[in-house]
Amino acid sequence: MAAGVTAAALISIALMQDEEDRKRKLRLPAEVAGNLLNLRRQQRKRGGSIEGDESEVTKRAFINWNRERAKLCVEEDYLGPSPRFRDRDFERVFRISRAKADLIINILGNADPFFTSRVDAAGKESICPKVKFLMALKMLCFGVSPAAFQDYFQMGLSTAHDCLKSFCRVISQDEDLKQHYRRRMNRADALRLSQLHEYHHGIPGQVASLDCMHIGWKNCPVAWQGQYQGAKKTPTLILEAATDYNLFLWHSSFSHPGSLNDINVWDRSELLKEFIDGTFASNVDFEFEIGGEVFHQVRFLLIAVFYFLNCMLLIFF
Repeated sequence: MAAGVTAAALISIALMQDEEDRKRKLRLPAEVAGNLLNLRRQQRKRGGSIEGDESEVTKRAFINWNRERAKLCVEEDYLGPSPRFRDRDFERVFRISRAKADLIINILGNADPFFTSRVDAAGKESICPKVKFLMALKMLCFGVSPAAFQDYFQMGLSTAHDCLKSFCRVISQDEDLKQHYRRRMNRADALRLSQLHEYHHGIPGQVASLDCMHIGWKNCPVAWQGQYQGAKKTPTLILEAATDYNLFLWHSSFSHPGSLNDINVWDRSELLKEFIDGTFASNVDFEFEIGGEVFHQVRFLLIAVFYFLNCMLLIFF
């Protein structure tokens, strides 16, 4: 009798142990996954890797940029009281005169706190506004990544892109700059430009050259690539511009899809509308003489891709 009870108790204990082992095996994958996840988080915080794991998880490299060095370099080379490079050298590098650069710096500081000297939350002085300005200007002048100038201007890529975006936003919204650099051509401008181009090209009455160019759009959304991809085989945006001999923009129209050709862009042009409704002629046209014949309409120089109008001089290649 006692032996039977003992055997039954042992069988019950064995069954209970089997049940516990089964439940433990069911919980094991979740426990292992949880422990592994916690271990990865700890290793990620320390910047190390997990033993036996081939994929290393490392922290992003921190570069201690020397802002004071960049400020000293800019002031000693270009924007200080006695810079190393002359005004002509400054204009050759940054494509604008030193006087205009000083004017734009004042405009930027008055319009956006980003271009003012401040102290951050850590009590550290911010990047010098002159450094931010020259970084944005150099990116525009050379059309390259800010990585090419990091060693001189001592700032990261994201900060350099912020400089460029803030610079473009302020310049495009400033009314004084728009009134001067985005103004419409008047008759006095046309007379001056006619004399300029007659001196260089020997053709009186020419006021500007008109053409289109394609600019690559690397990050074009996939859904839009069919619309913006044309003869260039890559997504592009088209810029239509009319400039004089000194590269002053008298007309510009941007963001046309790259699938269009020059004639399609010209059909959408605001300049064409002014030609048709007479607005341009009433503000600009004047009399001039070529070979003893008197003309009453100014001329735009362009290649023979556009369809011909009376106000156009064609170049055939």
